[in-house]
Amino acid sequence: MQLMMSQPPVDVSSPAVATAVVDPPVVPVGEIAVYRITVTALEASVRWPGEMYVPPGLEMRAGGAGQILPMQGNVQRPITARNFHIRALRPGFYTLPAFEIEAYGKRLTVPETQLEVAGAKRPGHEPARRLFVQIARTNVFVGETISVSVLAPGTMSNVVSGLAQIQFNGEGIYGAKVPSRQSVEPREVNGRHVSTVIYESSITPITSGELNLSVQGFSAGMFFTGPVVLQGQLSIQGGGVENTLLDSEPITLHVQPVPLSGEGQGFTGFIGALSVEPPRLSTNSARVGDALRLLVTFTGPPLIGRLIPPPPPRVEGWQIFAATPADPLPRPRSTNQAVAFVYTLIPTTEEVKQTPVIPFQVFDPLRATYLNVSIPPVPVQITAEGLPTNWVQETAALAEDEVVEERPRLTELRRAPGTTMASLQPAQSRASFLLGQFGPVIVLLGWWGYERRRQYLAAHPEILRRRAARRALRRERRTLHHAWTRQDASGFARSAVSALQIVSAPHYPAEPAAMVCGDVLNLFPQTEQSGPRGNIVRQLFAQIDATNYARSGETALPLFTLKPDLDQILKQLEARL
Repeated sequence: MQLMMSQPPVDVSSPAVATAVVDPPVVPVGEIAVYRITVTALEASVRWPGEMYVPPGLEMRAGGAGQILPMQGNVQRPITARNFHIRALRPGFYTLPAFEIEAYGKRLTVPETQLEVAGAKRPGHEPARRLFVQIARTNVFVGETISVSVLAPGTMSNVVSGLAQIQFNGEGIYGAKVPSRQSVEPREVNGRHVSTVIYESSITPITSGELNLSVQGFSAGMFFTGPVVLQGQLSIQGGGVENTLLDSEPITLHVQPVPLSGEGQGFTGFIGALSVEPPRLSTNSARVGDALRLLVTFTGPPLIGRLIPPPPPRVEGWQIFAATPADPLPRPRSTNQAVAFVYTLIPTTEEVKQTPVIPFQVFDPLRATYLNVSIPPVPVQITAEGLPTNWVQETAALAEDEVVEERPRLTELRRAPGTTMASLQPAQSRASFLLGQFGPVIVLLGWWGYERRRQYLAAHPEILRRRAARRALRRERRTLHHAWTRQDASGFARSAVSALQIVSAPHYPAEPAAMVCGDVLNLFPQTEQSGPRGNIVRQLFAQIDATNYARSGETALPLFTLKPDLDQILKQLEARL
């Protein structure tokens, strides 16, 4: 918290300013020019347009993008920069139009710029300021650490500028955050022999395939992060430093996965060539149970500091503990670096004559094969002097008395196949998964709808009565039609009256059998009660009364001629349900 409070404030209240330049403003056909856009605002607050307009005849590719917080007075003024690489296909004058961006929620206009493309290179032409990447090899393996040199050539007058915030760009590539070496020396870069700032670092690909690697950084003038070696005649940019974003063209890395190694060979993931020196044992004569220290030294490239020692093997007659880092013994000066580890070994029997071999393998990327750098054995003499004569039996008895830890053990392989699966598709991507997730919701919604419908029908029983009447009317109509087809007069009259009673009962409400002729006529308008339809209803009820109460019913032949009018009456009454 004290460090944070001691930092100078970041200026975010001043109005943001956008500038745009093309470096250089004049280029020959085919040479790359860099379109640099700078905004004095935090990178997170800047909103860029989705697409950039490219004039016909130019090719534009997005380059680096970043932010730097240089000191201006007693505050830090943020600078957000973005580069685009432009290549012209034909000579001419090109205009990159102005466009709008958003910074701190306000509209900001990036001014237009001009680019002149000449047919040939002019005398004294100086190319765009860019970075160049030099890598030892482009065919590498996953996990291999590769040395990379970033070159920032100076101007034609040998003026150089330091680099700040060097960043390696590329999906699947991990770049070191600090340089291993910085220097300024004459180099021939892109056909020019000038003083060049060289930033040496390393990268590690973590995925296989075709990976694109590029680098970016800001010019820092006379400020260098860490020590730097100067060679030759040069001038370092001083005074007011212009923090310009520099970037490089991408290069392609062909990354292959490391092949599988043999089982039990002690491979711990180190990629590179190294060698093991003869191990040093603390003493070659010891008793059973004494602890011996075995010093092992490995020599190899500078990246050997990342070496993970091989795990201790399980060997009968020895108890071996995992290795711990140690200081290597003094050795002559060499370009190779050395790391040392100490293994603690305890002999458990006097029958052993040498220390066990500790298997170890490393992968050599140049040969694309594994190297055997196992730690060789060291002769040793073990005695049981001073121990009880029956120390073997006592040790065995103590081992039997120890509480044996119950550890989970793998079951034996099954001879018959177990349960099978129809598909290896994950459960969450199957259609049944959605049904299982939304099924309970659908059931609850269905139950809720059913309960609402039940309560509504309980409050309005007339709906059920009318629905039941419509169903009964459909059945009675079928009976009426069958009686008319068979010329059954009594059945026709009975079905007609029953249909009239059924369709009229819900209006009162009452049981259909309780309906009389007057009840049915009351459902008709006053004019129709004494009209033809009313007469038809009276005639049908009179026929039923005569059949039920008279000794012999009147002839019913004229009733069959009433069927068309009866159908109209039933439709009229059914429409009122």
